[in-house]
This record gives sequence, structure tokens and C-alpha cells, in this order.
Amino acid sequence: MNEICHINPYGALDYTCPACSRSYKYLRGLRLHIKYECGKEPQFACGFPNCQYRSKQKGKWPSKTYACLDCKKVYKHSGNLNRHIRYECGKGAVYECPFCSYKCQRKDVLKQHIKYAKKHRNVDVDSVIL
Repeated sequence: MNEICHINPYGALDYTCPACSRSYKYLRGLRLHIKYECGKEPQFACGFPNCQYRSKQKGKWPSKTYACLDCKKVYKHSGNLNRHIRYECGKGAVYECPFCSYKCQRKDVLKQHIKYAKKHRNVDVDSVIL
């Protein structure tokens, strides 16, 4: 393997891929990049049933998943499935953004929308009554 090691502007060692010039802080990161990513097609399939997604690196999927019996959505954690059943599945949008036409099914998602939407930058989320 032909790794290129150099010192970055901050004085730390960097390892650079000779093929694509991508740099890594650790040699292990560079070796994984060369083995699985650089110039290669995604080879690892998603662990969820009926999912077509493929990635270049192997992910850590849970051995057990939780599926909604009504809409077949799959979750890694049972708490997320319970929240989905309680607030989302089969229910229309309950919360509307007071500043635009955005609608959602959960209050926490609406707060996140207001906080991070670029068009609402000057709005203090905590001062908004939902």
C-alpha cells in the first residue's frame, strides 16, 4: 500500500490517499478508505427488509428490528416504533408552522423546523407558543 504521510497546517500527521487525495487523521481510516471506498461501488446492503440502499462501508445494524403492523415502517428501537404508533401512523399533520406552510405530526419536529429553517433564522423557538 502506498500511503502518503504528511504534516497538516496544524502540525499533526495526515495520511493521504494516493489515488484521490482524500486525507485521514489515522492510518486505519486511510486503509479502510482504500479497501472499501476509493474507486469502488457500494457493496454492503442495508439490513432492513425490502430496503435497496447499499453503502461502501459495513454498518452496524441491530439484530432485532421493530415494524409497524399498519404501514410496515421499520425501526431500530422499540421506543421509536411506539412513538410512531402514538403520534404518526394514520394521523394527519396536527402542527402547523406559524411562519410558513410547513405541517407535521409532532411538536418536537415543528420546534426543530422553526429552529433550523433558514427562513426562520431570527425567530426564538422558546418564545413561540405552539
